[in-house]
Formats: sequence, structure tokens, C-alpha cells
Amino acid sequence: MTQLTCTGAGRSAAAAGLPDYWTFNVITTGAGQTYTLNAVGVNALQTCVVDWGDGGATENWTGDASRSHVYAGTGNYTVTVTNAAEIWKIDMRDSKTSWTVSNAAPMPANITYLYILTLAGLTWNVGSVAGANMPAGITYLYINNIAGLTWNVGSVAGANMPANITDMTVANLAGLTWNVGSVAGANMPANITYLYLYTLAGLTWDVGSVAGANMPAGITYLYMYNVAGLTWNVGSVAGANMPANCADMTLLSCGTVTIDAADVFPKPLTTFRFENSLTQAQVDVVLAALYLAFPTRTGTNGTIDLAGGGNAAPTGVSPGGAECPPTTGWNTAYELVNDSCGVSAKHWASVTCQV
Repeated sequence: MTQLTCTGAGRSAAAAGLPDYWTFNVITTGAGQTYTLNAVGVNALQTCVVDWGDGGATENWTGDASRSHVYAGTGNYTVTVTNAAEIWKIDMRDSKTSWTVSNAAPMPANITYLYILTLAGLTWNVGSVAGANMPAGITYLYINNIAGLTWNVGSVAGANMPANITDMTVANLAGLTWNVGSVAGANMPANITYLYLYTLAGLTWDVGSVAGANMPAGITYLYMYNVAGLTWNVGSVAGANMPANCADMTLLSCGTVTIDAADVFPKPLTTFRFENSLTQAQVDVVLAALYLAFPTRTGTNGTIDLAGGGNAAPTGVSPGGAECPPTTGWNTAYELVNDSCGVSAKHWASVTCQV
């Protein structure tokens, strides 16, 4: 058995009531294969000693760094991490990983940063047992293309969404069920600044319907694609407002998103892409709302993309022309770039619409 032992003056897993180990397997299929953990972060003033399990020399780990090892032959190697309470970061992407998260092979409970990507050998039924709980202190969460993940957010305490996340990417997760705001443990984390949601059939989010379903006000980057369960009537209530400091917003093939001409766009917005089978009237309304925000815009240059995604063309004649104030969709698009009316010092670099 391979052992990775953390030593020093860090917190005691036993005192915290946590499992004192982290164990997973590495499966190699040929000689000379390298196994890599993109990053493992160890708490300050702590040292972790790793034995990779193949008879080689141990090595010390400190700080936050990539960790890798070359295995001489084909095999199934067990890696065990003791006193895992001192590990705060895991970035795991190597396809040679085999890990069923359980009491016997627990998720380290004190991590604040978790990145897992395309791990066919990972099975994790979040909250099914104590060792499979979602770490409550996570602030950075990236989970993408994990077919073995089952996570019914908020169904039990161990499956709660970590409340202090500031950066979250959840993508391509068929096993995710998340009815945002339905219970306290399923609330959208209020302090998120970066939110990326991609192809999530099990996500239901009626933005602003309850406090726990509010759009996080501090978001600066928002990307949502293929989220059929999204309902967002922008500005219908305070919790459904667009985040005031958002600079980059993409909404593609997402349920029902309603924007009215009087809705307030973020002043720093520099990238806006909205492709959602919009009618001609809806395209015109979005352009009108962008023009309403034009005089107070603080973003520099930037792009607006309303083409594709089944969107209709705006009213008027492409590519539009000078008109003060603009009365057609194409003329509004023209004015956002050229500003013949002189209403803003912050022109958009381009506006792309369906022709």
C-alpha cells in the first residue's frame, strides 16, 4: 500500500472528527507511464511524505504544486494519504485514476479547491455516506464530464452546495439534480463572481423566485449553455436583476430568458452573446435595452452577438444606418457601434445580428 503522510503542526483529522486518509488507485496499462496530479496543495508549514507504492523512494511535498510519478510497469497501484486534513487543494485530471469515493476512500474534508475533469474511473455519490460528503468549505469548484457523479444537491446535509463558492464550473453532468433555492442546501452561492453552467439537464433555476435562487449580485463572468431548466425574467424582481458588475455574459439555448427594453444592462459589459431562438421583436427589445444603457456604459469596445441559435433578424435593413434616435433594430445596432447621435464615449466594437 502506498502512503502519503502529512506531518507538522496542522489540524488533527481525528480531533475534527474526519477520516484521516485519502486513498485512490492508479491503473497503468504499459511500462513507463506517468501519473500526474495537476496540483495538490498542502497547508503552510506542513510536509507530506508520499510513497508511490512501486518500491521507489519516498518524496516530500510542501506547498501547492503539480505531483507526478513514472511507473515502470503495468499494474494497479493504491495510493493512500493519511492526515488528509492538511490537504486544501486537489486538481485531478489523469485518466489513469480509479476512485470510488466512500468511507473507505473518502473525499478529503478540508479542501477549498476542487478540480476534477473527465475521470471515467471516478464514482462519487455525493452525500451517500460521510466519506462522500461534498466538502463544505470549497470556494473553487470545477466538475466537468464526470459520468460517475451522482449529486442531488441539498437532498441531505452532505450533498449541500458549498455556500462560500466564488468560482464555479459545473458542466456535462448527467447525474446532477439541482433545483436552485428549493431548500437551503440547494441555494445558489451568493458570493459567486465566476459562474459557468454547461449542458445540465438536471438543473432547475427560476431566477429570483426565492432568495436562494437570486442571481448572485457580484458576478463578473456568466456563461450558461444548454440549460433547459433556466427561467430568468430579467429585472422582474430585485433578485432577477443582471449582475451590475458583469463584464462577460453568454446565454445560449437556455430555457426561457426574458429581457425588456427597460431592463438595466451592466455598465462594464464588454462581451454579450445571447442566442436563444429569439423572435424579431425580442431581438429589437434586447438591442433597445443595450442602447438604453449606452450613455452610462463604462466597458471599452467589446462585442454583441445576437446571431445564431435560432434568433431572428432585427427590424430594418442590414447593416443599419444613422438615425437619432434609432427606430429599427438594425439602426440601433449601427448606433451602438458608430454613435452618430453622440450619446456615449464608450462605443461597442461590433454588433452581430442574424441577416
